[in-house]
Amino acid sequence: VSAGPGLNLAFFKDVLAPFGLAERSALVGDDGERVNGMTLREVLDLAERADLLVNLGGHLACKPILDRFRCKAYIDLDPGFTQICHAEGNSGSRLAGHDCYYTVGANVGTPGCPIPAAGIPWRSILPPIVLQEWPVVPRAAVGSFTTVASWRGPFGPLQLGGKTLGL
Repeated sequence: VSAGPGLNLAFFKDVLAPFGLAERSALVGDDGERVNGMTLREVLDLAERADLLVNLGGHLACKPILDRFRCKAYIDLDPGFTQICHAEGNSGSRLAGHDCYYTVGANVGTPGCPIPAAGIPWRSILPPIVLQEWPVVPRAAVGSFTTVASWRGPFGPLQLGGKTLGL
């Protein structure tokens, strides 16, 4: 169930505000028509002047904006699934058109790694975080910590080397 555009926009603004970026940002739909924050013209002008686009998970997919950046870096935060989907011909990862590719998957693209690189020269990076948001805290005296999550959601499982991955 979608949280809806109002909640998504509120979350977007809440995340950017502490960094002073609320007025210098835009939330853009894939079609480029739904823009919140900066106007589409401002975003297009900024893209033409920018040195680099850092595209987390390929979520910026608006072609008129993408085409204006001189250099585009794709940051993969879902290693394995990104590469397998791409190798299977699924364009959902939106890998095309980037100049360099980074992944938090430390072994992706290395010899012996079963994840298909599909000809993309993946470079390994550490997950991007803001250290101030992860302060050191004393260890709680409680027993175990458990959680339940759904990783792939509606996308379903993937196959790799005769094994089913996900869900």
